[in-house]
Amino acid sequence: MSAATLGALFPEAGAAEADRPVAGLTADSRNVVPGGVFVAVPGTKADGRLFAAKAAAAGAIAVAGEG
Repeated sequence: MSAATLGALFPEAGAAEADRPVAGLTADSRNVVPGGVFVAVPGTKADGRLFAAKAAAAGAIAVAGEG
């Protein structure tokens, strides 16, 4: 999947780099890889939205979340 595909699926998220491939998808910020997407959702122990900056620093090209 490419970032452009994500952009088409979620246009409210803003523009995405057309040819950049998505390297992975995870809801655990500790597992973000460069070029990956972090899904930031509230969990039973922690709120994933609090880790969006950490995911970006780890190389996430996008963060998906609620709220």
